[in-house]
This record gives sequence, structure tokens and C-alpha cells, in this order.
Amino acid sequence: MTVGRGIGYGDLIDLLAKELQSFPQAKWVVEKVSGLDNTSIGLLLKDQVPLYLIDEAKELVRRVKEGEPIQYVLESWDFRYLRLAINRSVLIPRPETEVVAGFVIDEIRQRCENLEDAVSKDVGIDRRYLRVVDLGTGSGAIALSIAKEIDIRFDIEVVATDLSQEALEVAKTNLETLDFPQQKRVQFMQGFWFNPLDDYISAVDIIVSNPPYVSQSQYDELDKCVKDFEPKVALFASDEGMSDLIYIASNAAKYLKDDGMLVLECAPEQIEPLVNFLEQANYSDVESHLDLSLRPRFVSGRIRAAS
Repeated sequence: MTVGRGIGYGDLIDLLAKELQSFPQAKWVVEKVSGLDNTSIGLLLKDQVPLYLIDEAKELVRRVKEGEPIQYVLESWDFRYLRLAINRSVLIPRPETEVVAGFVIDEIRQRCENLEDAVSKDVGIDRRYLRVVDLGTGSGAIALSIAKEIDIRFDIEVVATDLSQEALEVAKTNLETLDFPQQKRVQFMQGFWFNPLDDYISAVDIIVSNPPYVSQSQYDELDKCVKDFEPKVALFASDEGMSDLIYIASNAAKYLKDDGMLVLECAPEQIEPLVNFLEQANYSDVESHLDLSLRPRFVSGRIRAAS
């Protein structure tokens, strides 16, 4: 790629777009190296780009053309109302998981409003907060979306766990982008699934997870950009991709309150066996839910209240 001296931001974007065959990606690259947002670049289209920024942009384009996902090249990606810092320690946030987060957020809002109504009617319960656990938080996408989007007047606690210390460092970086009252809602714990949660037995209202659920055969067929760059430990699970899903479903009841809810993202072909497993365990109101492509993508179920 040859870029001459004295080139403006607009011309640079056009040249990079031809290299990448993508105008949006070209603009994101220029935003990344310049530190300018979309509005600022729009006002500076004819301004000359410093040569060192051109060199930096060319290096990012090289990485994309060699197969590295644009999200890792940019070191950030949008998820619902957040811009998340990401690196190769965590999965790239995906639209399917945005739907999962939205479902959980709606459930939390409804539960908070029900609690508020009960307190206002003086039906014999004290005002209390809701506790949500995000297992395998990765970049913190689900946990931080909950903390950000639930009205601050509601008392909630979000506990986010991950086995990877590197992933938790990314999540903690993303936590710092929230307002201080929202930050106070979140705590991170390192450990394998439920291991850090000994103090939360029968004390959680909602458990949500986007665990590894890719089978070995599916993993072998993934695009090279996924296999070569995204962490396998966050993608692959044994037993046809079901091992972590079944482990979480088997152990969640210990930590959920009566009427507590479990929400699990999975692959479309895993919906039926996962629904069957939950129905045979101590779950009621088991349902499957669609993603933005109208494909079955996640399952929810409630713990039956003790009779």
C-alpha cells in the first residue's frame, strides 16, 4: 500500500477502504490511530495526516489483511451501550450475547419493580437488593451491561467470576469506564465456575453465563481468524460442547434462591437437550429464546419454590 505525503484524513480513509474492502473498517482504523471520534474526523477530512499516523494505520491494516480480527486490532468493541476494551485473553463480544444480556436486564428490572411495589404496600418484607452472578465474565460484557443499565435507584449487586486472571484484568479495565455508583455494584472473583461463591449459597437471584459450548468437530470447522486468535478455553467444551452447560445447570440450584433464575447461552442444536436436562432437574418455567437471527440461542429456568 502506497500512501503519499500531505494526504488528508478523508483520502486516507478512502485508500485504506480499498485495501480492506471495507469503508467502516478503514474509518475505525483511522479513529484508532488518531484518537479522534467519528464527528471529529468528519470535521477534519481535508486536514493533513501526520506521517507517523499513516505508518501506524498501515501496520493495523497489515494485521487485518493477515487475518487478525478487526476487534483485536482496534483493541475495543461495542456491546449494547458499552465500548469494551478487549484483547486475546477474552472472546470478542457478539450480538447473540447482547440478546442474553438484554433478557437478564429485563428480568432484573421486573424483579426490582416487584420488590419496590411489595415494600410500598408494606406486605411484610424489608427492602432488599438483588444479587446477580455472571459466570465466566470474560471482558465483563454481561456484568457491566447490567450494572450500567439498571436504574441506580434499584439496589443490585453483580458478582462476576472467571478462571482467567488475564480476562479479569480486562474486565476490571472496562469497569473503570462506568460511573462510580455503577462501579460499586460490581465485584470480580477468580475461580472455576462456582468455586469462589461459597458465601452465596441460596443467596443469588439470577445466574447467567455464556460458557464454552463449541464441540470439537465444530471447533475444527471454525474460521481461521477465530481458531488462531480467540482463546480456545473460552470456546471449546467436551461432550459435544455440553460439559460446561451441564456442570453449571447441575450446580446452580445450590446458589439460587427459591424462584431464582438460571440463564445459559448455548448453540441452537444444544437447546433441546439443555431444556430436557433442566426440566428433569429442579427447574420450572424452562424456556428457550431466540437471538437476533431468530435462531434458538439461550435457555432460562427457575428454581421451584420449596413446598
